[in-house]
Amino acid sequence: MIRDTRPEDAPAIAAIYAWYVQETAISFELLPPSAETMRQRIESITRRYPWILYEDDGQVLGYAYAGEYKSREAYRYTVELAVYLDRTVRGKGLGTLLTTALLDRLRGMNYFTALACITCGNDRSIGMVEKLGFERVGITKNVGRKFGQWLSIVDYTLPLKPYADTLPEEI
Repeated sequence: MIRDTRPEDAPAIAAIYAWYVQETAISFELLPPSAETMRQRIESITRRYPWILYEDDGQVLGYAYAGEYKSREAYRYTVELAVYLDRTVRGKGLGTLLTTALLDRLRGMNYFTALACITCGNDRSIGMVEKLGFERVGITKNVGRKFGQWLSIVDYTLPLKPYADTLPEEI
């Protein structure tokens, strides 16, 4: 079942995310955030953006959220996406399911462009966004350093709806 994330989901989300931080270059964080830090992130992000999760029989198996792309006001119609799955369910289509549900929610809001920033070499995520119609728009080389190596990111964008010339001032 897909549902909105709540602050009390923070321990399960922090546990899923910790593996990516500790074992992969998918996240550029170096230390896993605590459950309390994750709760604060959930509360902050969900004030403006959707954060959803997939739960099966009471167990959180993955989550996806949108967040601010950049802080300058002209970027306010663009969101950056993040999707993380429990490592035991990777490669089974759950990331696509969550991302599709998240994109559907964003289309119902006042956002026009979704951006996915993916660590080069993360072929699962690259394949997923390409399957969903995202367009590769560039590579930024050597912007992160983790596990003793320089890391690059590849950016993908997806229009969420037709672009309009006249928009409301606030989202």
